[in-house]
Amino acid sequence: QAFGVPMMAIKFMLICLQSMKFWLRSAHGVADNPFSAGIELPFMGLGQGSGSAASAFTADSALMINAYKRLGHGCRFTSCITGTLFFFAAIVYVDDTDLLIHAKTPQAPRKDLFKMIQDALNDWTNIVMASGGSNKPTKCHVSIADYKYVKGVAKMKSKAEILRDHPRLKFTVPMKEGPPVEIDLNDPKTSKLTLGMYTNLAGEWKDHLKEIERKGLEWSSRLRSNKYLKPGDGWLSLNIQLKPSLEYGLVCVSECPLKVSKVLDRIYYR
Repeated sequence: QAFGVPMMAIKFMLICLQSMKFWLRSAHGVADNPFSAGIELPFMGLGQGSGSAASAFTADSALMINAYKRLGHGCRFTSCITGTLFFFAAIVYVDDTDLLIHAKTPQAPRKDLFKMIQDALNDWTNIVMASGGSNKPTKCHVSIADYKYVKGVAKMKSKAEILRDHPRLKFTVPMKEGPPVEIDLNDPKTSKLTLGMYTNLAGEWKDHLKEIERKGLEWSSRLRSNKYLKPGDGWLSLNIQLKPSLEYGLVCVSECPLKVSKVLDRIYYR
């Protein structure tokens, strides 16, 4: 409604979705019992493949991020070339969200930063729950970039070093029912799968390159052992199945180009 959509259109779409019943169909047949929303729990998705889902998500997530920013969260950055100042609160893509937080000053106590992180987790999770969603603790984690100086050179601290300095450190996310649940504190070099990319806070890409190599060699091995596919079908599978899955996101990889080429060469020229 805040984006100018008529109230009647909103009511019409949401009432239909909330009153419809959906039966799951799988290889085992159609489910006996349907799932649906109701008066007690009116929250319902916008429908898989719905033409309005993308724009509705944009409107919804914009309001969520604005609410999060009004609570005082987010970071100010200055671009290194033009000196442009811009504000980042979160990076959101459907169900993947990165909350960006940094200390107010380089001299700020670490405990103040940790409190900022926990406050951000609490506020964002409450906003998500207010919109009908929830954060799954097993898919939530925190990574901290803390530095030490070795012979005048800044080195990122490991998880063990951070916990040695702050042994009682932990982070939690609120739940709809019950107490908050503790989530993982990652080592900066531990990679997590996010939007199809294995990334980490230290900016190392060896885990993602290993996954590319594993996926490619596995595909190649299956193709070589298959006696029924024609050569043309193999090339078709390479171009429309394998290559897009391997090269997806390579534009984001800041690894040495020679290392990336060696990994791809071991797959394509096998």
